[in-house]
Parts: sequence; structure tokens; C-alpha cells
Amino acid sequence: MRSVAKKKSKSKSGAVGGALGRGLTAIWRFTAKILGNSVRFIARGARDLDPAHQRDGIAFLILILALVATAGTWFHADNIVGRAVYAFVYGGFGRIGFITPLVLIYFAFKLFRTPLEQQQCAKVAAGLVMQ
Repeated sequence: MRSVAKKKSKSKSGAVGGALGRGLTAIWRFTAKILGNSVRFIARGARDLDPAHQRDGIAFLILILALVATAGTWFHADNIVGRAVYAFVYGGFGRIGFITPLVLIYFAFKLFRTPLEQQQCAKVAAGLVMQ
């Protein structure tokens, strides 16, 4: 018997979606790398970090979450996201939720500076949440 290999046909929307996804990923990585390099330049001690050990994307995500938490808790953003963030932070942490953005910013910059200790930061964050 003769086997016939079928070609996978891609729709145009699938190709556009894949290209859009790759473009957004490239923008995310570029922005995170620039921000991470800036933090490591200022921190002086972390400049010689091997690029294979840099975890800038996760730190950038935590920094964005800190900015969203700041808008929701400190500035009381009057939209659905701001109210949801306010309810989540103050519902979960109570009055101490006011410092949640500061804690997130601390963990983001710690990951930018010393990403090798990412597991330790995750343990500390889990411990803070459990209290």
C-alpha cells in the first residue's frame, strides 16, 4: 500500500493569530529584558548574570500586577477592574492590603536582580499568603 501524506492546511486566521501571538511574545520579552537590564545595571552586583538564568518575564508580570494593585488600592480606580482589585486585595488581606503593591514591587525587583533565588521568593510569597 502506498501512504499518502496529507498536507496540513492553515487557515488565514490561524496564520494571523500565530503571527500576532509571536509578535506579542517578542514585545513582552523585549520590554522585560530592557527593564531587567536596567535594574541589574543600577544594582551593580547583578550585571554579570548569565543570560540563561535571567527570569525577566516573570518579574515583569509581578511588576505589572503591582501597578494594577496600586491603581486599585491606592488610587481607587473607578472602573470594574479597579473595584475588583480593591475587593480582592482588601478582602484577602484586610487593612494590611494597603502595602500589597509594595510587597509585589519588592518581589519583582528581587527577581530582576537575583533570579536564581526564584524558588526562595516563591516560598516567601506563599508563606506571606498563608498567614
